[in-house]
Amino acid sequence: TITDSIWLLLNDKEIHPLLNRCTQGTYPPASTYKLITVMGAVDEGIANASTRLEPCHGSIWYGDRWFRCWDRKGHGDIDLIDAIAQSCDVYFYQLALYLGLDKWSELSKGSGFGAKTGIDIPPEATGFVPDREYFNKRFGGRSGWGGGVQLNLTIGQGELLTTPIQIAQYFCAIANGGTIYSPRLVKEIRPPMDRPLVVEPTVTGRLPASPEAIRIMKKGLVEAVNSPKATGAWARLPDVTVAGKTGTAENPHGEDHAWFVGYAPAEDPRVVVLLLVEQGGSGGAWAYLPRDFIWCFLNIFEPRAS
Repeated sequence: TITDSIWLLLNDKEIHPLLNRCTQGTYPPASTYKLITVMGAVDEGIANASTRLEPCHGSIWYGDRWFRCWDRKGHGDIDLIDAIAQSCDVYFYQLALYLGLDKWSELSKGSGFGAKTGIDIPPEATGFVPDREYFNKRFGGRSGWGGGVQLNLTIGQGELLTTPIQIAQYFCAIANGGTIYSPRLVKEIRPPMDRPLVVEPTVTGRLPASPEAIRIMKKGLVEAVNSPKATGAWARLPDVTVAGKTGTAENPHGEDHAWFVGYAPAEDPRVVVLLLVEQGGSGGAWAYLPRDFIWCFLNIFEPRAS
């Protein structure tokens, strides 16, 4: 029997304890989403690993306003790999203007966003990927909105919404070379008098990305944890290479949401780990928690024989 006080707690309108945030919570993905723009930039011939754009001085002027980088001092003259590693907003603003909204929306939907992952614990939210049709309808035609919306979207802000399981599914696809799997909570079923029934993974598609784009994304994710100026430095491990990406999502209702998503070992991935801390502030500050989980998984939960 549930008491009245417990029932009221379970229905709290502020903390929503019965909401499965992994599959039903929708959030701006922040910088974890910059890899969508990397895919498009590489495959459209806009950039390669060593491409340098206008240096980052902390902001860029577009339209009638400044679009700022998270690092107000600026990142200087950097290439694409450094831009991923240091999460330079100004670099990605420039890529966004070359790539355009239509291609960005196409790549987002082709990567599984804006749709259910098919995980075996319904209900599940779809998130939301805005496109040209949406903005025309919302703002009354093309004259009512400008390219600035694309600058916000490319860094995972604006009207874009994703679930944590969608981001984990996307990074799993990057880690394995491009195959999109429907996530499963159940690994196997073990009848008492029979052999275990293994739940085979279901392939739902492939990332709309070339092998070269995936190679560059992987390289950038390794550097985003292990390079001298990495935003995800707290996720480093001494005996295994971790690849990952931080994110700090603006939240109109309070403190920023903190993201970290990564996988390991980078050379032969065995696990993808995602952390989302509501109103947790900087994603980089929380990267030590997924680091510890990765260590436990590789050394305790599923160690490999030496």
